Amino acid sequence: MTLDNMTMQRFEQSLESEQSGLNYQEEIANSQTRIDNIRGEREFEELNAKERAGILELMNQIETLQQKQLMEKKDREQRWIREMFIDWARDEVGKKDPETWIDKKIDFSDPFEPKAKDDYFRIPGSKSVKRVPMGLRGKILAAINCDLDTFPVDCEFESILVVGNGRITEIPNDLKKKRIDVSDTGVNSYPQSITCNELLMNGSTVDYIPTDKSTFRVKRLNLNKTSVTDIPQDADYEGLSLTFTDVEIIPDNFSIKVLNLSKSKVKVIPPDLNCEELHLSGTDVEVIPHGFECDELTLSDSKVKVITPDIEINFLDLDETDVRKIPDGLKCTSLSLDMTPVDTIPVGNTFIKDLFLSGSQVKKVPAGVRLDALRIGGCEIEEFSEDVKIGELWINEKIISDEIYGKILRLQKAGKIGEIILDHDTYERTNA
Repeated sequence: MTLDNMTMQRFEQSLESEQSGLNYQEEIANSQTRIDNIRGEREFEELNAKERAGILELMNQIETLQQKQLMEKKDREQRWIREMFIDWARDEVGKKDPETWIDKKIDFSDPFEPKAKDDYFRIPGSKSVKRVPMGLRGKILAAINCDLDTFPVDCEFESILVVGNGRITEIPNDLKKKRIDVSDTGVNSYPQSITCNELLMNGSTVDYIPTDKSTFRVKRLNLNKTSVTDIPQDADYEGLSLTFTDVEIIPDNFSIKVLNLSKSKVKVIPPDLNCEELHLSGTDVEVIPHGFECDELTLSDSKVKVITPDIEINFLDLDETDVRKIPDGLKCTSLSLDMTPVDTIPVGNTFIKDLFLSGSQVKKVPAGVRLDALRIGGCEIEEFSEDVKIGELWINEKIISDEIYGKILRLQKAGKIGEIILDHDTYERTNA
């Protein structure tokens, strides 16, 4: 079927839909006439059983027809035609050439189901934007820092981001979305029921974490900069983000996939915590528990001074801490110690594949280094062994001698160093 034929078919269907309203009226009128004919001048109580049953059946038919009529009327009212989109782009979005902008952003190949062309449909932030076009479809709607009157429910997007819309004060009940972001809006309470992969309410005044999963079906909940102070033992989520909150304690025997408590008041990591990703940057945590295991642990800018040798962590971030030594046999695949007092690159550790030491006190790359990646930008390297095998090397050629830099280039030609990445940023931050 060609596009013209498809459009004509849908147009004919629309005409039929508009005419159906008249048909409903005729059917309702006919049913009412039949009721009047049965009753005549009699009261309902004076009718026999068969007559009463007939009238009740006709009344049910009228009610059904009225409901269908109302639904079709509502559906017609919620459809925006292309000219309405153009008016909206001019009057609310503020586009000088609204027609060109709309045709670039909206697909009208099916005029009755307009669709955003890009997966990420962004409405430019403006206080003149009060609405989202009714019936518009797409994947992600981003109406950030606009002035929407209410949460947009008359459009069909998988995810809705309305950050910074201060006039939005509530999330409608029974929404089913992949992602909803009402951060920094007027929303300060949870809906009675919701189904959502990820809900972000950062900056709100909510002070508790919902635990009733029968109505609050959210997988990942972001409550950064809120009034939450406690994590319930029975909080059942894939992910919780509570950065910049007054949360002090992680519950014992707590299980969660991702937990972000950076810049919170947490001081202790429970040894029995079951967590794949734990983020505690900028906290007063001093110790990683013995035998602690997880996939990713970030403790940058924390109070940690010593790496517990018997931990098993895939990626460990201890940037900007006072850690001075990498223990022998540490079971860690990627280790980040940027901006720390560490002065020695370990040799012989078969677990560490990626080592990040930019801005540290390292001055020597010793013989025997075998790494997939070594980042030492910001380090004033004075010695560089030829007995190395490095896949990716980050350095700052401006702070090492021409002799050392020339040696590094020769090692690259010899196949002992793979890619060389020039890292100037770390040095500039270190000496700012």
